[in-house]
Amino acid sequence: QRKTKTKCNNNASLRFPLLPEDPPMVGRPVSAQCRSSGLLPSFFFFFVAEAVTLTVDNYDVMTHDKAVFLKFYAPWCGHCRAMADDWAKLEEEWEGHPVGLVGEIDCTSDDGQPLCEDFDVQGFPTLVYGDPMSAEPYEGERDYESLSAFAKEHISKPICSVIRLEACDEEQSKIIQELLNKPNEELETIAQTVAEKVQAEEEAFDQVVAKIQEQYDAAVQNFNNQLETIKTEFHYKYVEQIMTMRIVEAGQDDDDDSDGVEDEL
Repeated sequence: QRKTKTKCNNNASLRFPLLPEDPPMVGRPVSAQCRSSGLLPSFFFFFVAEAVTLTVDNYDVMTHDKAVFLKFYAPWCGHCRAMADDWAKLEEEWEGHPVGLVGEIDCTSDDGQPLCEDFDVQGFPTLVYGDPMSAEPYEGERDYESLSAFAKEHISKPICSVIRLEACDEEQSKIIQELLNKPNEELETIAQTVAEKVQAEEEAFDQVVAKIQEQYDAAVQNFNNQLETIKTEFHYKYVEQIMTMRIVEAGQDDDDDSDGVEDEL
């Protein structure tokens, strides 16, 4: 099932099951057009993997019963281009895996943008992993070795979820069963409570950041004032002017001396 989210603020969002809703293949060295035109030797295609591109049309089918590792990107993004080859290698490594899926979503395409909105993507690239209905942000390194090691640890086996109870331990199963027994109204109340608490935490965080910004601005202003005081105390403006003037004069004297030497010669 696809999911959408109840947006709390910039970076925090809650996602709940809702509607279904795709991006073209981007950033691959060999296109379908090149292959069909016969411009490249056939043996080359053995080494080229197609991008695993997720869209609003295929997301539900491709992620069903999978643990995912997804990249949200924009073709113009420099950081996205920098990691494109490593990500393509990772996609090829996981192609056809019975449990894990590594894919990408082009947030600039008409059929990819809705997915990026659902995941509340704020910047590029954004990487998420885990259950496709409740994916978590990936904050690690973006080189192939780091991505590959992370994928092997986190998406190589089934993830406990409401549709994969066999992957849950006893405590997880108990929690899920208790929640399944609750009516929609109670679940909505829980979701609203979580959203309000997240909103409160974000507001508190913003206040802390605002205070830090005020302290920084004050420190910069104090620094500039101190510099101005020191310069004024030593009349530095005039010192600088005199030194510059003397440098210019010294250069002129050197020119005059060289002219005299040339005349003598």
